[in-house]
Amino acid sequence: MYKAFFVFLVIMLIIPIHILAKEDDVVEVYDIEHDKIIHTLPVNTSILSITEMYLENINDIYKKFKPMPQKGKLVRVPLEQSISLTNDWVQTSVSEVIFIIPSNDSPLLLIFDKDNTPYFFTFDKSIDHLLEELDQEGKTAE
Repeated sequence: MYKAFFVFLVIMLIIPIHILAKEDDVVEVYDIEHDKIIHTLPVNTSILSITEMYLENINDIYKKFKPMPQKGKLVRVPLEQSISLTNDWVQTSVSEVIFIIPSNDSPLLLIFDKDNTPYFFTFDKSIDHLLEELDQEGKTAE
């Protein structure tokens, strides 16, 4: 009896179990101060096109020492297909974009390159386009 249980246990530990989560197709809005996700919604073409617009309007790399604010929001947007990003600071493929929206400063973009090196960028466009879309999608999802 114990031998059969032991063999079963060893087999279960050897066989990899993959759980496919649906987290890669949702936008997550995270409240920094409260340290929790406050809203999730499905990715749609409008959010993806707005995100691409921000990537195209990067104007500088963030130069201050501490990019993460104490108060504000993070918005994680996974991309359905990786986007090639080439600018003065990085040449990589981007699979997700994280918007850092401080409550009292200008917003930033956070991306990771293929080696998981973080890059913080500033951009020209107002963050209002994204916030309006998130607000609109939040209202239709409720």
